[in-house]
Amino acid sequence: MKRKKTQVGVPTIERIVRYCRYLERLYYVEKRDVISSAEIGEALGLKPTQVRKDLSYFGEIGKRGVGYSVEELYFHLMGILPCPKDCRLFKIALFGVGRLGKALLDYEMFSKRGIDIVAVFDKNRQKVGKTINGRYIYHIDEVETVLRAQNVSIAIICVPAAEAQSVIDRIVGSGVIKGILNFAPVDLTVPKDILVSNMDISAELEKLIYFIREKEYGQPLSV
Repeated sequence: MKRKKTQVGVPTIERIVRYCRYLERLYYVEKRDVISSAEIGEALGLKPTQVRKDLSYFGEIGKRGVGYSVEELYFHLMGILPCPKDCRLFKIALFGVGRLGKALLDYEMFSKRGIDIVAVFDKNRQKVGKTINGRYIYHIDEVETVLRAQNVSIAIICVPAAEAQSVIDRIVGSGVIKGILNFAPVDLTVPKDILVSNMDISAELEKLIYFIREKEYGQPLSV
């Protein structure tokens, strides 16, 4: 299957990841052979036309009136996304060993996907020097030295909003960071050449509640 060379937007890649997760379950758990764009769309809350458009970016897949081979489509899309071998090329540092930070360090899927958190930072002296799942906790004052030594290119931010920008400034100062996954509920100021992905959980819940409210009541609830 020949893959077309084209520039794809962030929303499309986000949906491709969702398709892969869904197809993974169909292939390994449900043992499905064939699936249609309508079935994929219904399962993921998307229009079939959107599914077909997304998949068309990466070559001709499936047959009209027949559908997609689950096996062929799954492995084709997995070839588009970074494989565990690719992910291991990018070292990651986590900042903030609170409840969220600890939960991410305990997340088993990271290792299965080749996601490698090589350094952990916190400002709490009572945590510094200890290890979590084999990962040593450094003090934030060591950030520039450790990031360079470990060749870290991605940072995960799990610190309070009030501290996030100062942490970011120190991270950027290392000169090695290329991307940031931000869990702090605040907009960050970073150089244009650094990619930032914001994961504001409260904002996502508010968005979800908004659409449920609109669906159930058709208008805003009175206070």
